[in-house]
Amino acid sequence: MPAATRRRRLALLPLLVLLAVGLAPSEARAAAGLTLSVSPTTQTIGRGEATTISVTVKGSGGFSGAVSLSSSAAASSGLSGSFSPASVTLAGNGTARTTLTVSASSTAPFATSALTVRATGRAVTAATNLSIGVVPGDFSLALSPSARTVQGTQPTTYQATLTPVHGFAGTVRLQVSGLPSGATASFSPATLTLQPTAAGTSVLTVAAGAGTPRSTSTLTVTAAGGGVTHSGAVSFTVSTAAGITVAAPSRLDVQRGRSVTGTISVTRNGFSGPVSLTLSGLPAGVTGSLTPAPLPVGATSATLTLSAGGSATIGTFPVTVTATVPSGSTSSALTGRATVTLVVDVPAVPFTVTGPEAPITTLTPGGTAPLNLRLSNPSGSAITITSLTVAISGVAKAATAPAGTCPASDFGVVAAPPSAYPLTLQAGASATLAQLGLPQASWPRLTMLNDPARNQDGCKRARIDLAFGGAASGGIK
Repeated sequence: MPAATRRRRLALLPLLVLLAVGLAPSEARAAAGLTLSVSPTTQTIGRGEATTISVTVKGSGGFSGAVSLSSSAAASSGLSGSFSPASVTLAGNGTARTTLTVSASSTAPFATSALTVRATGRAVTAATNLSIGVVPGDFSLALSPSARTVQGTQPTTYQATLTPVHGFAGTVRLQVSGLPSGATASFSPATLTLQPTAAGTSVLTVAAGAGTPRSTSTLTVTAAGGGVTHSGAVSFTVSTAAGITVAAPSRLDVQRGRSVTGTISVTRNGFSGPVSLTLSGLPAGVTGSLTPAPLPVGATSATLTLSAGGSATIGTFPVTVTATVPSGSTSSALTGRATVTLVVDVPAVPFTVTGPEAPITTLTPGGTAPLNLRLSNPSGSAITITSLTVAISGVAKAATAPAGTCPASDFGVVAAPPSAYPLTLQAGASATLAQLGLPQASWPRLTMLNDPARNQDGCKRARIDLAFGGAASGGIK
């Protein structure tokens, strides 16, 4: 047989063997393998935060068996990863998914780093990289609604919501610009202290003045704090349509058995007819009246009188004054409202609290000093004391004390336990806690912090100034 013919037959022999066992040539050559994919491939997080990545493992070349997952990043990146689950099992050429949680330490540098994801099984390894950026804390600003229309000088409100992003914490100040001539605006509150997991809201109140032109203005709200500034815009339109505006005191305080008055002002815009006035939201035991009501033509104010009975409900309540004009007086019915914060309380009971007769200058780190307070009742009848308060108002370092500071934060006050109350003090009496029979263990106590990491010699013989207060019932109303 010629040599060339023998060589051709030998070259065909592997193909004949493969066909005999039912395999295509490409299948025989493919080695078992793994492929990895991640989603998303880039992500940003803040210090102390974590994010999740979806990881998909796929077998090829007939691969089957257990696959373990791992991740790694440069130690200086402050990044770490964990899988759930940390291993998966693939059927032949199968697919499995797991979740990678990537965390940034509280000291991770602000930078973008690579994090490598690996899948290993049956001596086969696949790897891919993620791009993780650690960014400073931030916040978002959302304004709602995007537009308001007012009639005349009637105020309107918008809500500003600040949402921390990437662990932002700090104080943010709110400001508004772009007001039309004569208009006023205020935030409540004007500053928000944000925590990493809680959004903050502020209400922006805008009112046109009597000379504000009828037009539409774009108001820009700016929030700035912690090195971050964001702004947003809302629309403010002053309409020429008829309207009614009500103004009331922001707060009125009344004690049981007494009355309080305030002035309700009504501004008519585009009409001159009478205005009906009503009250709503009064708590139990409180009655109210508006004089005159209805408000006649030409009148612009009424007197609000609120009277609390002897058993009126104690607390803080929003009371609404509503002004209405029927559609017969204008082209459509008009309504204006104002809210008064009503605070109902019991009459104050006068009594005084004074501290120990000798100043406290002998506290040592970790030590306590009981406070034998003196209580005085100038009232003509007995009173029942239900609470006592003690606060540190100042610390004066002794002139002879060693060098070093003595901050007020080195000291604290432990309040008297609830079991110490009530205390009864007779009319015109003055007595110490000891004289009232209260055991020393139930007196308020002044304490000094023991800080082994700091030299506290600067507090030797320091004078601690205290402020006192409390609450009582009874006495002369």
